[in-house]
Amino acid sequence: MVKHKQVARASGASSIRRGRRAKSGGRGTKRAQRAKSPRAAKAELRAPMTWAEWALMGMVLAAALAIGLALSVQLLDSPAERAQKRMSALADDYYVEFLYPRLTNGGTETEKLVDYAKSGVPMTYLRQLLHYNNGEHAEEAEIFETAGCDTNATGVRYYPVEPYGPRDYTASFVWQCDIME
Repeated sequence: MVKHKQVARASGASSIRRGRRAKSGGRGTKRAQRAKSPRAAKAELRAPMTWAEWALMGMVLAAALAIGLALSVQLLDSPAERAQKRMSALADDYYVEFLYPRLTNGGTETEKLVDYAKSGVPMTYLRQLLHYNNGEHAEEAEIFETAGCDTNATGVRYYPVEPYGPRDYTASFVWQCDIME
């Protein structure tokens, strides 16, 4: 030990440094520790996962998947909601593209619509909405079949309002569907 003190004094090391060197095991150990990357140091500390940890991880992932699936299903429309949305879109197209031009002779004689303002235009049934314009909307019948709608009883009645333009109307829907009862 006397030699060690003499070497330390000769090299100019203080007593604090000498104590640190003695605890760390000698020269070069700090350099070797600094040379290791943080990733390598973590890999040495990490133990492999046990079967219980894997099972717990699987349960957490399954629960998260079930919650996400349940929330996404609630965001989808029900068959009744889909039928209502599609019926209102069909009714709007039918009035603007087909019924309004025929009632007003191409939009020039809006005086005829005054007669229909209170009583409404006669009922237009779902089968007519699906087959007008050369059956352009016929493939949408599946939406109404899913909702259980009777195409001969479900319909819409239009009531024109002032200033009697192509979009100036109110619609009253009559539903004869299994789901909506």
